[in-house]
Amino acid sequence: MKNFLTISLMIFVALFFASCSDGKTLDDLIDTTDTADTSDTADTSDTADTSDTSDTSDTADTSDTSDTADTSDTADTSDTADTSDTADTADTSDTADTSDTSDTADTADTSDTADTSDTADTADTADTSDTADTSDTADTSDTSDTADTSDTADTSDTADTSDTADTSDTADTSDTADTSDTADTSDTADTSDTGDNGDTVPNCTPNCKAEDGTDKECGPDGCGGFCKTDCGLNAACDADQKHCLPYNCEQITVDQLQYRIFSERKNFVYKTQYTYNGTKYDDFFFSIRQNGTLPDIVDLSTFPKFSRCDKPGTVCLFIQHYENPENVYFQQSGTVDISSLNTSNGAISAALSSVRLVETGFILGPDVSYEIPGGKCLEITNDTLYFPGN
Repeated sequence: MKNFLTISLMIFVALFFASCSDGKTLDDLIDTTDTADTSDTADTSDTADTSDTSDTSDTADTSDTSDTADTSDTADTSDTADTSDTADTADTSDTADTSDTSDTADTADTSDTADTSDTADTADTADTSDTADTSDTADTSDTSDTADTSDTADTSDTADTSDTADTSDTADTSDTADTSDTADTSDTADTSDTGDNGDTVPNCTPNCKAEDGTDKECGPDGCGGFCKTDCGLNAACDADQKHCLPYNCEQITVDQLQYRIFSERKNFVYKTQYTYNGTKYDDFFFSIRQNGTLPDIVDLSTFPKFSRCDKPGTVCLFIQHYENPENVYFQQSGTVDISSLNTSNGAISAALSSVRLVETGFILGPDVSYEIPGGKCLEITNDTLYFPGN
């Protein structure tokens, strides 16, 4: 019995010194809450244990690919909540990842200029293939973007009828610089516009030789143009077509407008009488066609041809006698200021200034008009025209 007690005492002492020699107690061998134990892979609260792949709160564990809550783990490419993980190209729902240029499904990433398939990216001005981006005015190569009406540099966009710089847009009838637009009958510079037959005679050879074989110096050339010299607004070519002479016109007074003879939408034609040398005559006409664009003050010299009076956006004053319709005095200069026009009942008030009418001839019937050399001219003395409406 004594020997047994001695042996037991020796074993206890040995165990005591053994445990003291490595700093651990017996309970330490099974303590899973020891956060300092970096080799304890079962200790899920041990944040310093970087090899513990099931420790979801271990933010320093960059190899823990299943740690979806670890938003600062930039190497965790499957962490969809990690919006700063720019290498996560498969994360198509990561809308905050604006530097992820290969993320083509990220339609909310409006600053991703390399994402050429992002049709909803309206702020992506570098995306030249984005045909749905109608506000991309810098996208001049996007020829299929017909809705981009503000893209004035896109000269191949034939549907952009407001693009006045698009001279190849034959459908843009308001583009007065488009001289190849044969449908634009208001384009006075378009000499190839056969629809505007009030300027020149097509396929016509000018004749600027007088009967004695000498050259005509001014006046009509027989094709709608003039020979050598345009006498301008303040002079007329004489009967021999040799000299430009100052106008010496007779005076007429026009009565207030008596009635409308034509009215359609914004187009009106009025008729009244005029007094010449104390005698009243019928057949004074005032024509307005406002289904085009008219300035506030209309310069009558911008409509020098009689046939223009049935074109949109024109104002015409003329005398045409019923008994002899080819006896016409047509506007040559002056201005008309239309202060009011009621498109419902035709009531109008207009101010006249320095209006001159000249004796006018025609080529090809009423198609092409010209000022007759040595012809008469009439100047309107009254400064207003008025119609009360009906």
